[in-house]
Amino acid sequence: NIGVNQFARCINSVIDLNRSRKITGVELNKQLKKMGILVEEQLADGKKRTIINDNSVKYGLVAEKRNYNGNEYDMVCLNDTGKKFLLDELEKILEWNKDNAI
Repeated sequence: NIGVNQFARCINSVIDLNRSRKITGVELNKQLKKMGILVEEQLADGKKRTIINDNSVKYGLVAEKRNYNGNEYDMVCLNDTGKKFLLDELEKILEWNKDNAI
């Protein structure tokens, strides 16, 4: 399983920059939230974080426990189903708005 940022780096390493622009994990997360595949949670300190919901699992997005500087958190990751979904539907995801459906 890999994170959305790592997925974006992999895509960026193989695209033709003369024909396509680079993508970011932030951009992918934003679009997936618009689509209802991910959600944003408000933390007690006022910060926000992206988390999975009931809809996420069917698209191959899962939460994995990670540790950063002694703090444990749930990282949104893509399993093989999630990687395939993003690869197959990347253009549609990046162009998605409320009038579209995947």
